[in-house]
Amino acid sequence: MFRLSSLWESIKTTIAWLPVIWRDRDWDYAFFFILLQYKLKRMEKFFRERGHHVGSEKGARRMHVCYLLLGRLIDDMYGEMAFSVHDKRWGKLEIDWDAPIKIWRAKVTPEAAVQERNESQHCHLHEEYLRNQDLVYLFYLFKKHVFKWWD
Repeated sequence: MFRLSSLWESIKTTIAWLPVIWRDRDWDYAFFFILLQYKLKRMEKFFRERGHHVGSEKGARRMHVCYLLLGRLIDDMYGEMAFSVHDKRWGKLEIDWDAPIKIWRAKVTPEAAVQERNESQHCHLHEEYLRNQDLVYLFYLFKKHVFKWWD
């Protein structure tokens, strides 16, 4: 049987999603994370305001953690975190895009280039480690709790 309240709810949901869908692209993971983050934001609000089961508040808190983790993955500031000390020591990475492309750091002398390169490699590994920590924790929370997120 057709219910007018159901139609109205669908219209409101479609209007709420429209700006998110309008900006969506199929280019990379960030757009997928944005869709997922928006969905979690809506679900968290619903669980906090209208949740009926005993664990709804706990579920909303877990959704919020997932929302924050997705925000970190979308913002992708892991390189800035991993390279902050390195940049202070060796200078910011400079790039001249004219052919041939030149990449350098102002404080790196020819004698210290190998040491800087080794430290830079360590920073890249640390950047990947930080990103992976958030990704693993996000999907751990999904795996453990997503089937409890219903009302």
